[in-house]
Amino acid sequence: MKRKVFSVLSILLLLGFVVSGCGAQGGGASSGEEPASKTDITIACAETTQDLVAAAVPVMAEKGYNLTYQLFDNNVNTLVAANDGSVDGVMVVHRPFMENFNASNDGDLVMAEPYIFAVGMGLYSERYQSI
Repeated sequence: MKRKVFSVLSILLLLGFVVSGCGAQGGGASSGEEPASKTDITIACAETTQDLVAAAVPVMAEKGYNLTYQLFDNNVNTLVAANDGSVDGVMVVHRPFMENFNASNDGDLVMAEPYIFAVGMGLYSERYQSI
C-alpha cells in the first residue's frame, strides 16, 4: 500500500513540476528539436507538505530523478518561487488559490490535470464537538 501511495505521489510530482513550473521562463526547444530531459527537480513546499514531498524523494530516485525540495514558510512564497523560476514546481496548492495568485501577481502558473490530489485539512479537537 505504501509503495502505491509513493508511486502516485511521484507521478503527481512530475506532473506538477512540469506544468506549474513552466510559467514565465518560456523554456523548451527551438527549431522543432525535442527538449532535453530534466532529471534534477526542485519542488517548493510549505511545512505542511514537507513530509509528503520528502517521502517522494526515494521513489523519484528509483525512476532516475534527483528530487530536492525547498522549504518555504507559506504557500504564497512557494508560488512566487515557481513563477520566477527559482524552483521547478510547487507541491500542493489549491487550484483557486493558485488562480488567485496568478490574477494578483501577473502569474502564469497552471496546474497539471487531472486534479486528483487533495490534502485533507480540518479542525480537530478533543474538547469540542462542533464549531
